[in-house]
Amino acid sequence: MNSKEILLNSSVYAVSKIGKSKCVLNKVMWLLILFLAFLGSSYQIYLFMKVYLEYPVIVNLQIDQQERISFPAVTVCNMNRMKFMHAGCLQNPSKCPKPVADEVFVGSIPGNSRQPPLILPERRGINMKKENESKAQLEFLKKYYKLSPYNRNSAGYLRDEVITSCSFNFKSCEFRHSLNMRYGNCYTFNPLNSIFQELLMATSVGPINGLEMTLSVDPEQYLPISHTVGMRIVIHDPSDEPDPEDKGINIAPGYETHISLKETVMRRLPAPYKDKCVFYGGEDEPLVKSRTLCVQACIQEYSFARCGCVDPFFWTMSTYQHCDTSNSTEMNCLDTLMKYLAINETNCQCPLSCLSKHYNEQITRTLWPSKAYFLETNFRKIDEKAFKTYRNSHVRVRIFFSTLERSLYEQKAMFQESEMYGCLGGEFALWLGLSLFAFCELIEVLLFLANHLICDFKERIDLFSIKYWSCGGIGINLHYATECPLTEYWHLKKPASHLIHVWLHYVASNQQSRNEIFNMIGFTLANSQKNAPGSRTVHTRFRLAPLAGVSSGVFSALARRLPSVSFCLPHCSL
Repeated sequence: MNSKEILLNSSVYAVSKIGKSKCVLNKVMWLLILFLAFLGSSYQIYLFMKVYLEYPVIVNLQIDQQERISFPAVTVCNMNRMKFMHAGCLQNPSKCPKPVADEVFVGSIPGNSRQPPLILPERRGINMKKENESKAQLEFLKKYYKLSPYNRNSAGYLRDEVITSCSFNFKSCEFRHSLNMRYGNCYTFNPLNSIFQELLMATSVGPINGLEMTLSVDPEQYLPISHTVGMRIVIHDPSDEPDPEDKGINIAPGYETHISLKETVMRRLPAPYKDKCVFYGGEDEPLVKSRTLCVQACIQEYSFARCGCVDPFFWTMSTYQHCDTSNSTEMNCLDTLMKYLAINETNCQCPLSCLSKHYNEQITRTLWPSKAYFLETNFRKIDEKAFKTYRNSHVRVRIFFSTLERSLYEQKAMFQESEMYGCLGGEFALWLGLSLFAFCELIEVLLFLANHLICDFKERIDLFSIKYWSCGGIGINLHYATECPLTEYWHLKKPASHLIHVWLHYVASNQQSRNEIFNMIGFTLANSQKNAPGSRTVHTRFRLAPLAGVSSGVFSALARRLPSVSFCLPHCSL
């Protein structure tokens, strides 16, 4: 198959027109059209692939009406982490009360934009207050931090002291205990872990079909450093750890607070898509349970690299040495680092979670309790002082769903892989008229051209090899015609037609080849003088026309390349 046959048989219309056109101008015109069409299709494909490789997403909103919906976890913390009556254990830990047996200690678990928010420890907020207050709070934090987790637990509010009554759909409640550096003892309703494996479900809406709690604040036991009286409520997904430091609602005593919920679920796509989300607590980040902890662990890496120790009020995955809260040099180093990170941002790789739930809390409240209710529940005459004391130290909370509708925001890839092939096929078909079979043909042509180029390259390599420029070499098609001229098939040993000029150059430049040619010329001249002019016997045998099938002008051209050679071959047409 030659190039002309390829052009004529091509299924690409412009290519076939190039092969069929007799006029050079038509060929140039169709070649230009083909070139412009190829540029147009390539540009359109480039634009599509540029967008495709950014892995864009679309957000699909789906609103479902559920018959039942999983109830969230609710974490309750008193805003005073330690009772005033146990303040003595700050000076002498042996004075701390023993932990209650039924309190299950879980551990210290501290605390949506794409850039992770910088989380500041409580100690940083204290520095911005008045000097006297700041010193007192810092002194307290230093001593409180030195207490063991068990002493912090026993010095705080116990479950029965915080939660005086609780019911969910008229059933009693169970709680899991956790310890927080800022809020002390916290108690979580409806968690999902190895102990609490079954989630509670809400089947109806309204205040009477949810969680109802009566909480005791006990303000008389508040420390002087606790400026706010009330409870901290965190509503979160049952599989997540509570984060009262960064999320939550403050509930004031003396009110009945209604918190109505509407669930919103967000599902994101992992890398390579835009958000590059991860499953915290899963295979992606098995040790890091939330994005907040990821940021804290990252800040600890900065702290250790800069200060040689880490902030004792932040969570960390590593066993780094904690900075001494009484060492001003180390504390100043941490403060300077936090200021730097607040201005320059962090390089923390803490993407959004692939699955997150939000409950869109709507809060309303009214005074509670009324005097009539207080009289009825206490079975005695109204004591104004007792009534005020009760109102100032208790709070009622109702948490319920306002609707069983669930809003699901789900990221989906804007382009599927099949759409990429569809775009490629569409652009090639529109601009070039190519189809799948035309692509197969194109591959065939490319293979043909590659084979042709390889063979041509090998021929050139063989031609330039010195061993083929001496008589007596292995006979191949690149041997010059002077090799063994008296053998029967010497004329079959010829160079390729497109290599004749290179062949002539090397024959003329090779001393041995030149000697062979001189001998042949001399032999031919001698025989031409011995025979009659009309005789064709010798001349037929040594006629130069059979020389390798080369045109008659080749040998003359060869002779012209030989210096100081002048000869004439009678009765022989060159």
